[in-house]
Amino acid sequence: MNNIAAGRTLKEKMSGVTSKMGTLLILIGIIILLSILAPNFLSVNNFMNIIRQVATTGIIAYGMVMVMITGGIDLSAGSMLAFSCMVIAVFAEKGSTATAVVLGIAVATACGLINGFVISATGIPPFIMTLGMQLILRGAANLVTGGFTVTGFDNAFKEIGQGTIGGVIPIPVVIYVVLGIIMFLVLSKTVFGRKVFAIGGNEEASRLCGVNAKRVKLAVYTISAFLTGISAVLITSRTAAGNPSVGLNYEFDAIIAAVVGGTSLSGGVGSIPGCIIGALIVGCIEAGLTMLGVSAYYKNILKGVLIIAAVIIDVSKNKLAAKKA
Repeated sequence: MNNIAAGRTLKEKMSGVTSKMGTLLILIGIIILLSILAPNFLSVNNFMNIIRQVATTGIIAYGMVMVMITGGIDLSAGSMLAFSCMVIAVFAEKGSTATAVVLGIAVATACGLINGFVISATGIPPFIMTLGMQLILRGAANLVTGGFTVTGFDNAFKEIGQGTIGGVIPIPVVIYVVLGIIMFLVLSKTVFGRKVFAIGGNEEASRLCGVNAKRVKLAVYTISAFLTGISAVLITSRTAAGNPSVGLNYEFDAIIAAVVGGTSLSGGVGSIPGCIIGALIVGCIEAGLTMLGVSAYYKNILKGVLIIAAVIIDVSKNKLAAKKA
């Protein structure tokens, strides 16, 4: 285990810091540019709205980072969110706020447990397993209410996603920040976090060091789904509706936030601070384009360009590192 702890050298850590600083400078540059093009962009209300929007996909992205560090991916996140939202909505409509929250998070967590178990037990590629789960859960989300939207929640439930602390800071933003701190500490300060990085860096070597890769992968997909369940509670409460079509492409938004923030698709590299910056970059661009009256079609094109560019940079860095090695 000591070998794993020492596996990330000072040079690698400094490289990670440099990468995050570069991403932060890009975020600052985007904010400056958009504030020039759209004068109201820098308003407090606009920034709070951006962060409120970012919080939903950002929480999913926390889990996605952990999954991607192990060399996996979760394409079921958006559909998992939808299924969880519909379960939440059915119980929230009856006024059972506590039951709705607990069951919504529980069903998402159970789906992640299934993903993790099948992937770790059978060796099926995560891409295939989670793609299959994506289709299953999207169908299940529609089956819960026959495809109809559920509304009519009480104020106690709506307060979770619409309320503020001190009349200023949205509750979802507070939850987003708290979960970010927890996930950062888990990945950077715990033995479990070191095992996650070890598996992504070299799974066979990690096994030789005594790491139970199957157990870690099971935990990673379960934690990721748990976070998706929390996100489902927030979005159902914020929109005051349970819609079976919610969450479309959310898994890709989470992947974009992770990859733009420096998480490698090949595994072994990633961080929560980088993910937060990546999510803010995407959120600022989306909000800025909306304020400028740009069509949603162009937003999707830009998202595609962003992820392709980030992956090209990641692949180039990996090739350069391989040559130096």
